[in-house]
Amino acid sequence: MSTAPDALPPTIVQFLSDSVGIAESAVETCWDLLKDDIWQLPETPLTEQEETAFRNYGWKCGLTLLTLYPPSHHCTNKDCPHTKPLKKEDGVVPAWATYYGGLPQYVQVGKHQFVEQRVIKMWISMMLVGWFSATNCACAYDMALSHGARRWQFGVLLQTEHVWDAFVVWTLLVDHDKSNVCLEVPHTGLQKDRFTEKMAARNKHVILHGQDEVPHYCNKCMRVIKQEDGSLAKCQVVVSDGLTLGHPSCGVFCCTNPLANNRLQFCPIHDELHHICAITGCNSPVVPGTKSCLNDNHQKMERLHYEKGKAAFTHKERLQQQHVLHPNNSMADSADTNPDAVPNDLEENLEWFEVKDGEVHIQTAKNPGSVGVAEDNKEEEVCEARKSPTGNKKIKCQFGRRRTHNEQTLVCPCGVIVARATFFGAEAVSNVLLFVKNMFSYDTNCNAKQQVMARGDPFFEQIGMCGDVWHFLNKHQVTHVFCQEHCNPANYPELMGPDGTSAKPPGLWGCLWCL
Repeated sequence: MSTAPDALPPTIVQFLSDSVGIAESAVETCWDLLKDDIWQLPETPLTEQEETAFRNYGWKCGLTLLTLYPPSHHCTNKDCPHTKPLKKEDGVVPAWATYYGGLPQYVQVGKHQFVEQRVIKMWISMMLVGWFSATNCACAYDMALSHGARRWQFGVLLQTEHVWDAFVVWTLLVDHDKSNVCLEVPHTGLQKDRFTEKMAARNKHVILHGQDEVPHYCNKCMRVIKQEDGSLAKCQVVVSDGLTLGHPSCGVFCCTNPLANNRLQFCPIHDELHHICAITGCNSPVVPGTKSCLNDNHQKMERLHYEKGKAAFTHKERLQQQHVLHPNNSMADSADTNPDAVPNDLEENLEWFEVKDGEVHIQTAKNPGSVGVAEDNKEEEVCEARKSPTGNKKIKCQFGRRRTHNEQTLVCPCGVIVARATFFGAEAVSNVLLFVKNMFSYDTNCNAKQQVMARGDPFFEQIGMCGDVWHFLNKHQVTHVFCQEHCNPANYPELMGPDGTSAKPPGLWGCLWCL
């Protein structure tokens, strides 16, 4: 508008009256006299006093410091025949939300919530550098930067979901901006579901083509070696290891289908197993409200399982876990008082039961974690239902949610992550070799080298497989002839430093593959 309106809206009049401390009639009189002069004044940044006035008096009237408008009121598709402005009066129609080109200054993370890009970048930095969880990012912002405001009609308390939505939307926008493509997502549906398809497409692209930093060369991860004939050759090194960072997965061994949500124990394809007894080998239906059938021993096993979880020593263990340096939620309430909390029933340790003289006894053992094994075509039979040497019957169960086994990584000595893969059942050597052929790597090279030689796989002919100094001296027995002959780093002059000793990047250990 080029001219001032004749009258101010009632909400503006009320806001000015409350913030300045004069009658509403006086505000209207001042506007009649000064409106033309006010309308010509240039925009100036608000003072701290004016910002406080908006928080104290404007929010209750629906007025904010900042108003966001779309850059266009018409469809931005040049081929679209509809040239009239987009209006709500058009009724309910299916639609897709198309983000405008470039990176916006503000990102919508809720129906009435927006986050400035500088804040999103701060959260990402906090996650990368400070190991902050999304919950702690929300708590930190709410405590330090929200100014204690609580009176906005749509709520101003930052939620964990807002932080994750900001992270997802911003990273997708950055990725699409690099490709000079506009991000398009469904305009309807739950916020948590609208970006799932684009996230899956992005992950697939990274798996197939890697990240931008992968095809790099630097002095920490590549060496140029002069051959005996005077020609030059290059040697690149990567470090591989399995990290036990399991996340909830389907309770069926090696099932890769995602859970519908993290509260469930089985994926949609195996959903019927929610109604089958949790004791391994029992196919009877469960008693409603429990995870066991009518069998008395099976009900006792379930009771013992949950009694153990409520035992005093378990509470002490959880208290110790709360003293870690970077908890997921430093301000968390008790799970018992939070009905929306995800159940704390992930399988942490190995658990089985023994029936002796009609009595059921619970037994546990520490989970060995990420350990390389020969194959994972069947579930590890550590505590299978069979007779032990003493005659006690060991019975396995699954009352909690299963975790994936580990995340297998390939890392350059300079710190660039080359590849990552989720291993659902075990860190099997055969799976690692397949992972290597899709990228290249591994930790337990002795076993891997033997499998490669047995199979005669030509893919590995130009790949050296050895151990670094620390791993070779401390994890490989001197009496292991194959390891000493084929995995000794001294056999690879390309890895030797200027002083003739085997070079090793600081902070990294594991077996190396040299191309």
